[in-house]
Amino acid sequence: MTTQIRTASITVSRAALYQQLTEAKRIVDPKITAPILRTVLLTIANGALSVAATDMRLNVLGQVAAVSQTGEIGLSCGIDAKKLHDVVKALPGDVTLEIVERSGTERREGGGAVRWCKVCDGQVALTPGYQPKFCPKKGCTASALVDFKMVSSFDVTSTLSSGKSRFNLLSLSGSAFPKMPDTDTLAKLDWQTLSAETLAELIDGTLFSASLDATREHLYACLLESKAGHLRMVSTDGHRLSRIDRVGELKLAQPLCIPRDGIVELRKLCSAKVRNVDLAVSGMTLYFRASGQTLTTYSTILSTAQFPPYEQVIPRYSARSISVEVAALTAAVKRLSLAASEKTTGAALNFAFNKLTLRTDNPDVGTAEEDIDFASEDTFDDFKFGISLRYLGEALERIATPNAILRLNGQLDPLLMYGTGSDATHGDVFVVMPMRL
Repeated sequence: MTTQIRTASITVSRAALYQQLTEAKRIVDPKITAPILRTVLLTIANGALSVAATDMRLNVLGQVAAVSQTGEIGLSCGIDAKKLHDVVKALPGDVTLEIVERSGTERREGGGAVRWCKVCDGQVALTPGYQPKFCPKKGCTASALVDFKMVSSFDVTSTLSSGKSRFNLLSLSGSAFPKMPDTDTLAKLDWQTLSAETLAELIDGTLFSASLDATREHLYACLLESKAGHLRMVSTDGHRLSRIDRVGELKLAQPLCIPRDGIVELRKLCSAKVRNVDLAVSGMTLYFRASGQTLTTYSTILSTAQFPPYEQVIPRYSARSISVEVAALTAAVKRLSLAASEKTTGAALNFAFNKLTLRTDNPDVGTAEEDIDFASEDTFDDFKFGISLRYLGEALERIATPNAILRLNGQLDPLLMYGTGSDATHGDVFVVMPMRL
């Protein structure tokens, strides 16, 4: 067996490393079965320590500048994310990481596609038409060759030290970690900049109505479109739909179906400290980071599922239309929710003349009802509509205008809601499917 030993050492700021590990640790799922995916990948690059983590849907790649560095470039190891985070948090100062990799190739008899002569160390490949029984090397008296296979092995050890502290942590070979983009790859991407405020408004107006069921891949996502100088984000869980429009533009080859997990991370990035966000698309991966900040990059795998044809769900014509005060209706919904059950939040909307009556019946609590005045040019002849109070309330919370427009056709048709200035074709709209009471 031939053994090759490679070593490398790098010293980095403890605070900077801890910050990157905090971001990486959020991505790691401690319950995942594959041991390598419970680790953070540390790679000694040229002048920096790369920190990466993935759950096969979300990725985070960070960098920590080197204070000093020796040895070979490219050595990597995977260390348990939680344990590594806790150790670095407790260290007193700058952290030195030393990686030692021992690799080798060993001949093992049987099961191979090669025969080996133990006398002259000669070997010959086995082909369908050629199965040699004797060593082909001249002068060799060996008889039958031995079948063998080559087995490679890797042994990685890592040591973290700071001051008088030293930790030899159990490590896995970085070669088993899913392939992650390097800094050169990220630099070559076609990055586009978008206002973090705009992105946050798009997400806040839609994420709430995306499905929580990851097995329903086509609903466990938000659709992002860019056309005619505006951005549009849409979500639906099959019971309701949200569509938000904002001024802005991205060059997209096609609409992006972004999984819910990726949307959540994207929203976290849009904090008060971040004014703009850089986005890039490569294949089926969306990359994002704080604008001008290259130390931490996130990415998510885009969904390949077909997002529902949402434009067919939004009613283009409604026989009945009313205008109601958002504050008054919101307050009424909150009060009636006190009488609703945890399992059933349904309520009946009774329309008669210019009065809207909300009523809920709970056999365990009782009955609650409240009247709301509305303005309408249409005639309502004791019209009743069943709806989820929670769905109604969550949509009302995202209507920014004082008054909301509610449009309906029949009792079994969806309810269309939007603020003044929007309509069925543009602006912010919310659709809620009816409930049978």
